[in-house]
Amino acid sequence: NGSGLVCLAVGVILVVACLMNVLVAQLVSSYGELAGSAEGVSKMNRAYICVEMESLLPISFRNRCFNECHFDTPVEFDASDAGPTGGIQVLCPSSIRTHPK
Repeated sequence: NGSGLVCLAVGVILVVACLMNVLVAQLVSSYGELAGSAEGVSKMNRAYICVEMESLLPISFRNRCFNECHFDTPVEFDASDAGPTGGIQVLCPSSIRTHPK
């Protein structure tokens, strides 16, 4: 009678330990998936805030800022290549592009 209770207690403890292990594995897996998409979600949230803030500006100011960016002029890729329109060109030192990550 006493050995049966001990076996039952050991069995219950083993089952609970296995189920806790499965629960922890599921939580770790879910956290990994959420952490991978957190950067994209934060960038989308930042873009949404920027668009909302821009909508508060008067249209004349937005047009003036847009025209000062010269989106209608082609962006040069090389001396002989005019490139597409609609971009902003930023020159950076070549050491940035050749730096190992």
